[in-house]
Amino acid sequence: MEPRLLRGVENLALTVALDGETADPPVRAPSELRPILGFARLTKSARAVIRRVLDEDEEFRLRVAEAADEDQVGPEGMLWLRRPDGWESLVGGSGEGRGSSGADESARLRRSLTGAETAAERLRVELAATSEARRRAEERATAAEADLVEVSAERDELAARIEGLTAERSAAVRGMKAVEAELASAREELNRLRRANIEAEAELAAARAGDGSSVASGGGSPDGIGAGSGPRSGSDREALSALESAAEQVDGLAASLHALARTLGSDGDVASVDVPSPLATSSSGGGRRARSGRPVHRLRRYRLPLGIREGTTEAARHLLGLPDALVLVDGYNVARTAWEGISPEEERVRTVRMLEEMQGRHGGEVVVVFDGADESTAPPVSRWVQVRFSPTGTTADAVIVSLVDVAAESSPERPVVVVTSDQEVVDAARERGASVLSSNLLLAARP
Repeated sequence: MEPRLLRGVENLALTVALDGETADPPVRAPSELRPILGFARLTKSARAVIRRVLDEDEEFRLRVAEAADEDQVGPEGMLWLRRPDGWESLVGGSGEGRGSSGADESARLRRSLTGAETAAERLRVELAATSEARRRAEERATAAEADLVEVSAERDELAARIEGLTAERSAAVRGMKAVEAELASAREELNRLRRANIEAEAELAAARAGDGSSVASGGGSPDGIGAGSGPRSGSDREALSALESAAEQVDGLAASLHALARTLGSDGDVASVDVPSPLATSSSGGGRRARSGRPVHRLRRYRLPLGIREGTTEAARHLLGLPDALVLVDGYNVARTAWEGISPEEERVRTVRMLEEMQGRHGGEVVVVFDGADESTAPPVSRWVQVRFSPTGTTADAVIVSLVDVAAESSPERPVVVVTSDQEVVDAARERGASVLSSNLLLAARP
């Protein structure tokens, strides 16, 4: 085809190439056309390049054909771009040839144009489908960005909540340490008052002993009048009265402190109060009394049914099976009877596990006491067995007997079973009315 007939095609091809480069997303022009895209005026050689690219690059030629119309490129240009069957003969023939072909050639030309239009329509449909897919992809991307923003906001909120909870936990830990410090201070004050009580009792006893000797030397006169000594001086009587008054005040304070210890015991912390060992008792007049002068409370001793002998495995199983029984266990005494060559921590773990199994079979309330302050020893965790540690300066034996005293004072009808092989604890427990099982009997009572 003569080049002059393709001028409109060449100009349109350059326009389509430029539009594709600036589109979003861009459609790249053929590489041979890129150097001439910026030409203000096309040279002969540049036009030759455009024709060659259109002739060789079918995809680019169809893009140009999609954008072309006959007024812009002429009928020859439309045929050259769309190239229906037989287009070469239509374009290459003379005017006479075309006229001689008559109606047949016109029909062929129309058919060729129709085929080209169909192909162009198919390309338009595909382009529309591509545009729709792109639109949907953009919508999904927008939704994903919105979800990302929402997730980021939730993450920031959770981070703020975690930071707040961490601050609250730190404040709680500080508060707990402050309470522990106050409790330690209260324990020190309690011990100081107890020492003062003991000293006052000793001074009072000494003063009473001195007064008694004066009475004896004075012929038994209650006023201290006798042949060899004369009446006691007013200052001595005043000192004695002051000591007695001080002793009464200290005894009252001690009673209040013991009431506080029992209150703490009802909340599961009696072992943490530094109560003097109830094993140390003294006889005073009409009955057995604790060191502070208060009487020792006693339980109503539980009697085994007829046919069950004390000290047997059958008796042990019967006592452990009482549903309302309080079972107090000397932890290390049982552990070192049952096992050898294991660490104290393992002893505690095994003992608590064994007592959990026992409690699950028999019921009742089980309390195990170990020597050692719980501030420095991690207790085994148990839902069914209460684990306690003796405070610094107090043995587990003393804590166990203190628990028997608390039970005797609060519920004297309740069966209390003490498990230990320590003879001193056995004697103190039996004196208070508790039933006693040796560590060997506890182990034998297991199935």
